Amino acid sequence: MTAFIAALALAAAVVAGFYAASSAKSTRDAAQSAKDSAEIAVDAFLSDAKVRIEAQARKVYTTTGVPRYQYAKQPAPSETNIIYSSDLREPSTAPEYRGKPPAGAWQYTANALQLEFVVHNSSDEIVGPVQLFATDVHRGEKTPVGVPTEVILPAKEQKVFVVVPLLPGTNLQETDPELVALRWVPVLRFRDTAGIHWERTGFEPIHQMDYDPFSPDAPPHM
Repeated sequence: MTAFIAALALAAAVVAGFYAASSAKSTRDAAQSAKDSAEIAVDAFLSDAKVRIEAQARKVYTTTGVPRYQYAKQPAPSETNIIYSSDLREPSTAPEYRGKPPAGAWQYTANALQLEFVVHNSSDEIVGPVQLFATDVHRGEKTPVGVPTEVILPAKEQKVFVVVPLLPGTNLQETDPELVALRWVPVLRFRDTAGIHWERTGFEPIHQMDYDPFSPDAPPHM
């Protein structure tokens, strides 16, 4: 009788152990499943956030305005939204294009082309700082300095002028400035409210930059 009871007890222990092991496995499986679900949820959230951030960045773009010739010896203004791509002004000793001349008023040293660009922020967020270059699509060269703008508010725009030299032999009386301006394309760089830096050339797709172009240590003219 005692042996029979012992056998029953052993059988019960085996069954209990089996169910305990099965329960533990189920618990581990449930925990792993919950972990996998959480990771999937996090990845989906981050992916969705990235899509939404890029969607806002795509709403920042540049259009072109009316280009104009500027003639030698005409006054050359020094407003902060104008950039001179090379030494086109007198006096030429001033190191900062936004500075005032040491004596007298700025004048053009040669005939030049003034490009007009408008930076649009159609997103729902503030963008800034903002920087605009002009690229010669024939030579693949940017203007040496970008026009800086601190911020552009949502649904606002900023007009920027870029003065570039003309090709030798350009006949200002017979050549439409809009035809000359076709070789120049705007290059826009800006930082969004998430701290991400973006670049867009003309109406090409926007892309995320892998460095801070506004840092003093940023590579020049890249």
